[in-house]
Amino acid sequence: MKPARFLCPVPDHHGTCALEAAVADPAGPRAEPVDGAVVVRGTLTDTLFTAVRVCHPTRYVTLDDDTLVIWPAPRPGT
Repeated sequence: MKPARFLCPVPDHHGTCALEAAVADPAGPRAEPVDGAVVVRGTLTDTLFTAVRVCHPTRYVTLDDDTLVIWPAPRPGT
C-alpha cells in the first residue's frame, strides 16, 4: 500500500514546499512531524537541503548524514 501523501506541517512557506515535492517520490526520503519539528530520513542532497532552507526561512534547518530536521519555531519571548 502506498503511504499517505505527506503535507508539511510548517505553516510559513516561501513558495512551494521543496520537502513535499521530495517526499512525493516513492523512492525518495520519508518525512514525519515530531513535536513541532519535521524529521526527514533517506538519501539527502545538499541541493535538497538548500531548497528546504529557502522555502522555510523562519526555521532552523539542519542536515546530518541521512537526517534533515526542520526545527520548531522559537516560542515568542524565548
